[in-house]
Amino acid sequence: MKITLNHGSLRLSIEGCTTIKPIQLTLSEFLVLKELLTHQGEHLTKHHLLKMGWPNSFVCDNALNMVIMSLRKKLLRLGGWIEINTIYKIGYSLNKTDKICVLQ
Repeated sequence: MKITLNHGSLRLSIEGCTTIKPIQLTLSEFLVLKELLTHQGEHLTKHHLLKMGWPNSFVCDNALNMVIMSLRKKLLRLGGWIEINTIYKIGYSLNKTDKICVLQ
């Protein structure tokens, strides 16, 4: 199973999953999810994700919290096999699984 992220149309496509419905992502959701997928299994700090999700701009920590909450809801519609974990007082990580590989 392969996950492909396309920036131009902000699409997340999953090969081999015919029952999954498409999800729409905002630009910040897309950028944060891409970073989490690229570094799956690693602990990413909130500061790092804020820089990646909102390049060249300043936003408060709550913006990241809202994007993570929204992503969790949207990813749950994919069947719940992609899960974002909270690392207390550090940031977030994506469950490391053999089912996911990122194509760039």
